[in-house]
Amino acid sequence: MATAETTFPDQSDLDYDYDTLRTTGVVLAAIMFVSGIVIALSKKCTKCVKSSSK
Repeated sequence: MATAETTFPDQSDLDYDYDTLRTTGVVLAAIMFVSGIVIALSKKCTKCVKSSSK
């Protein structure tokens, strides 16, 4: 029967690049924020244009 040590090898040698991870997260958050604002404003503007054209 396999022990936990042989089933899951030691992962202590993993090194994370936190600066790149943080930068990527901030960039993605900014893109999603701006796209959400654009979508919300575009829906408002289409309602204004349709109602004023009647």
